[in-house]
Amino acid sequence: MKKLLFLATAFSATIISAAIVSAGYAVAETPELLGARSQGGEFAEFSSQYLDRETPGRGIIPNLEIRLAGVVRTDVQVVDQDFRAMRPGLSIFDNRRDFFVLGGGTADTGLSYGFAIDVGAGRGQVYMSNSYGRLSLGDTRSATQSLRVDGGSVMVGTGHYARGGGKNVNFGSLAGARVVSYRGQGGTVRYTTPTYGGITLSASYTEESDIDMIDGAVAFNQVVQSNHGLGFQWIGSEDIVSLAGQHVSTYGPYTTVLYAGYEYSNRNDKNTPEDANGQQLVSVGAKVTAMGTGFGAGYGYAKHDRPIGLENDRQWIDVALTYEYGAWGFSGGALYLEDEEGAGVIGEAYVYSGSFNYNIAPGLSLMGGVTHFILDNTLHNGDPDSLANAALFGGPAPQRGDNEATTFTLSTQVTF
Repeated sequence: MKKLLFLATAFSATIISAAIVSAGYAVAETPELLGARSQGGEFAEFSSQYLDRETPGRGIIPNLEIRLAGVVRTDVQVVDQDFRAMRPGLSIFDNRRDFFVLGGGTADTGLSYGFAIDVGAGRGQVYMSNSYGRLSLGDTRSATQSLRVDGGSVMVGTGHYARGGGKNVNFGSLAGARVVSYRGQGGTVRYTTPTYGGITLSASYTEESDIDMIDGAVAFNQVVQSNHGLGFQWIGSEDIVSLAGQHVSTYGPYTTVLYAGYEYSNRNDKNTPEDANGQQLVSVGAKVTAMGTGFGAGYGYAKHDRPIGLENDRQWIDVALTYEYGAWGFSGGALYLEDEEGAGVIGEAYVYSGSFNYNIAPGLSLMGGVTHFILDNTLHNGDPDSLANAALFGGPAPQRGDNEATTFTLSTQVTF
């Protein structure tokens, strides 16, 4: 009798416990987790994402300094151009509102490490460095982007050809000015050597310049593909290998920086057998500064392997001068772009800029500039977003012609 009573009690307790546990799971599990309990094909990926987002078990790291940084800038721009299309003649916009979380520290072994997070863009990178060099991983610059110098490197303020001067200009199909890299965004690994005798070298690899995790162009995005076919958008480049070097020297009050870089990549249509794959990009530059003055110059040439009649090679050159006096800074520069658009058609751009910068208070600046653009023999369309819309959605047909534009820009910027 006692054994029978014991077994009945144990069985009842088991049933009650199971009911309680089941009720607990019913309350605690999310619909996604309940759906994944079938152990189907997506279960492994769901489980890894769930674990990746668990709260870290350790929230305090000795010697790691966390700080916040950001830039907020508002621009006012007036544009006078021959072919405006749908672009505004007057615009007021918050051109930059970037917020960053930065962290850095040094381990007992002497290894420096840290991270940078662009909060607005949802991008981040980590780095490690010691006497053997620096390794950067994540959404970080390519080797050429990290070491480049050119005419734009000495320009000050906003409104010039290197920063905001062409915000509302109708460039048509012209593109490629001051481009030194095929990388847009996406995972990159970059190694930079220590500086020896003023020489710094860097190498990087980017699997793809977008983040769709798909080889080749996005098949359903016909506008993107058509734009790329017309040759005025470098998007979807993959397997990007970048090499760059920089030499810094001083002579009296003068500091000279010399730069050279090279990149190779596949286009986003690399899986199309009838097209050649390669893209090559060479760039060089120099900058000399002394006692508040500076001079910079740069050159770039892009070679795209394309079938005869669809050539799309490009080259650019720019030069600039700058002078700073107290809280004021002034600069002037010029740029030339040549864009081969297939079948012997050459589009050109001549750009001339003047700009200023005035530091009102620590972190607060008033900036502006005037830029004049002369655009020759380029495709123009009434739709400012895409020439491909003409073929795909019945928009106005593009017409080859010229455009001249003058922009006036005034900005206020706070940096913290």
